[in-house]
Amino acid sequence: MQLLDIPDEILLHILSFLELSDVATLSAVHSGLHSIVKSSSSTQFRFAASRACVEPTACRAYGAGDRLSALLSLEDGWEKLQFNFRRSIPVLHKPSGLYDLTAGVWVLGDEDMQTLHVCNLPSSPNDKEIEWRKITTGCHVVDFGLAIHEHDLIVIRPLKPFLYIGLPHLSPDYVLLSTQCRAEPNPSPSGTPHSHQPFHPKAEDSVVIFTLRGLDRLTMQLSAFTMFVHRRALLDVILQRRLDYAPDAIYAHRLAHVSWQIWGPGSTRLFEVPDSSTSWITTTAGQRCVIGLTRDLETGLQKVTVLDFNPHFVRKMLERRFEETASSSSPTVVVEESVIEHAMFDSPVKTSLPYVSGILKFETDANISFKAILLDEERLLGITEVSLAVIVVKMAS
Repeated sequence: MQLLDIPDEILLHILSFLELSDVATLSAVHSGLHSIVKSSSSTQFRFAASRACVEPTACRAYGAGDRLSALLSLEDGWEKLQFNFRRSIPVLHKPSGLYDLTAGVWVLGDEDMQTLHVCNLPSSPNDKEIEWRKITTGCHVVDFGLAIHEHDLIVIRPLKPFLYIGLPHLSPDYVLLSTQCRAEPNPSPSGTPHSHQPFHPKAEDSVVIFTLRGLDRLTMQLSAFTMFVHRRALLDVILQRRLDYAPDAIYAHRLAHVSWQIWGPGSTRLFEVPDSSTSWITTTAGQRCVIGLTRDLETGLQKVTVLDFNPHFVRKMLERRFEETASSSSPTVVVEESVIEHAMFDSPVKTSLPYVSGILKFETDANISFKAILLDEERLLGITEVSLAVIVVKMAS
């Protein structure tokens, strides 16, 4: 019996146990295998999911063809920065400063500091009207976190640190006021067993955003910087240092230390940002982030910069640039090293994590102005100045 005498469904099942690189090799050496692989929705979804750095959920409502179609549409929408619908959601209570956004769930605190208001954001123009639900805690809420798709309680036992990862050295004239760190989604030991979505970004491939705020001791001037790094890069540093140090040395008196010059310049990208922009934390999901909400002087439209740190997308845009198929509206690919010379740091800070940058302009009514743009894996949220409405923009082709 020849290999291609095996029924297609059995052959595809066998191929599902292979690495994608091996499947691609087999597909390239035989036209029959190429045809079988190309016509398989499940195999094509594996390739598309690998490029997009997402993983399928356990939800049985989606077949392979449905997952593939939804993923290709979403990725195309992000690439072209176009959306298929928008909707306004009025906020009917007086919110506090507490909020969170994850996986299509928007939570706002109440000024009474005891109530949380929750709504599920629309994924389709046919979704029913948004309804706010209330969670009354009966106690003063200082902060909260969301684990929408886990439904698990995780207790973390603090251990003595064994590793210090260095940041750029501060100038003696500056003091570090605060640091913030966020990545979305977070790792989950149980995956996403309760998700109703076809796929989610891989936690290990998501970008971590660090916000550093410094104060000049002499002028009392504030400075703010945002730094991006893949979570996988941080994990690699940690795992490598664990291999370098014996277990007894990890928790002994000497702690491992990785200087900024060893790990930082090639794995990160640093931006100087307005201090006001650091008050909104839910600006990243997967490998994308929004920064720089401004107004276009020519058109009067507000615009925001969308950054994508997916290495597959970076390569795709580079190939398009080299093929001279990019248009004036095409995203900008940045692979060159950037150097920030600022008084907050004692020497120039070099970073070189590649990314793609695109501009999205918003056409809004004259009396509507966004004070912030937030992001989750499939949509943007514009927070308005007028009547505290939330405008949802769903990305898709």
